[in-house]
Amino acid sequence: MKRYQTKAIVLRRTNYAEYDRIITLLTPSHGKVSAMAKGVRKPKSRLAGGIELLSVCNLSLVGGKGNLETLVSSRMVKHYHGILSDYPRLEFAYEALRLVDKLTEQKIGSEYFRLLEGLFESLGSGFDLSVCRSWFLIWLLKVYGCLPNLDDDENGDSLKSEKLYQLNSSRGVFIESTTGHFDQNSIKAWRLALRFDPEDLVKITGVQEAMLEVEPRLLEFVQSQLN
Repeated sequence: MKRYQTKAIVLRRTNYAEYDRIITLLTPSHGKVSAMAKGVRKPKSRLAGGIELLSVCNLSLVGGKGNLETLVSSRMVKHYHGILSDYPRLEFAYEALRLVDKLTEQKIGSEYFRLLEGLFESLGSGFDLSVCRSWFLIWLLKVYGCLPNLDDDENGDSLKSEKLYQLNSSRGVFIESTTGHFDQNSIKAWRLALRFDPEDLVKITGVQEAMLEVEPRLLEFVQSQLN
């Protein structure tokens, strides 16, 4: 059995037997991994402190014959305490873990690890919550491969600054509509989110307001693509 070390983010923990846990991990180089953490629920377990949620950890694992590996050692690299003190941030951090856990059943890549790590950094640093959420959701769509066309409308014409648009969930395109929820500023904010991280986005005039306005529709679109 091969032993290896990796950075990891814990996506999910499930109690098993009396003292064990099965942990679902996201790693930058090994994709998504399930591992048995034996005895981790005992009061003096040396493994427990290194597999906290909302953390980046260094883990040592031993591969097994099946899909379940064994956790040998764990060390905390960084725990994002700033998220814990704000319930809306904590709530979204857990939602992000659930979304990534769901998506990576079949699509596995290091980009998901970097995206979650970036979200934790942004949430923990206290940047505007709407910007953090929207930035994550837009990048999640890109990584998953279902980002809508941000340049052209349903007819292949360039999106125009004086027009309003609805977002067609099934086709992933913007459709011109007098009752649309998306204007030049909101679509521009999506494009900017693909170029800058939240720390820089909050410094751009009008981005926070645009993100706050379109965030509910963005979340609806994400949910329609992932269900």
